[in-house]
Amino acid sequence: MSSMISARLAKWPLGLLLACPVAVMAAPFAYVTNSEDNTVSVIDTATNAVTATIPVGHGPFGVAVPPSGGRAYVANFTDGTLSVIDTAANTVAATVSVGTATNAVAVNPDGTRVYVVNSTDPGTVAVIDAVTFVVIATVTVGRQPHAIALDPLRGRTYVTNSYELGERRPCNLDPILLCDVTMSVFDTTSNAVVGRWSWEIISKGWRSTRGAARRMWRMCP
Repeated sequence: MSSMISARLAKWPLGLLLACPVAVMAAPFAYVTNSEDNTVSVIDTATNAVTATIPVGHGPFGVAVPPSGGRAYVANFTDGTLSVIDTAANTVAATVSVGTATNAVAVNPDGTRVYVVNSTDPGTVAVIDAVTFVVIATVTVGRQPHAIALDPLRGRTYVTNSYELGERRPCNLDPILLCDVTMSVFDTTSNAVVGRWSWEIISKGWRSTRGAARRMWRMCP
């Protein structure tokens, strides 16, 4: 990837890059959600052949696999559930109710915690114990969150939200103003929200709302 393309991608809020159903890899397999079929396809990355099709919940969207493998976690948008796939057997080992409009999921590096986004207003992130499959915390973030990423070195979780600033605007192809986007940041130890980034999407591009570099970081009280 050229440095110019990399720089352009780095400017976009994470959720704008991850707003569609995604695939993740756990060598030698990739796991792809099929939202209309309510399944997950397992693909052998050496042959590019589908080796299994696993029924999950309704409207599967986000999918994540821990570094150690063994499981794949699927966020089901319509059900508001999390499907836990046993990757050795290619079957669903557990289904966890996590909320409403569940659309994104992430796993911490040691595989002990699973973070599931509920795209509601206000939005939430359900924190799940990966051993007991119990929701141990629910973190309130911004409106209609749609993507999540973890930073294990800093102990932070990042969640992108839509419509966070002031009056709600439709997110469409309007060339004048699309929508407002924020990113909530919470601590992975305390599960407390510790800050927020803000962007305003305008004129087929985006800018952050404040600051010397047109960027804003606000610490919560």
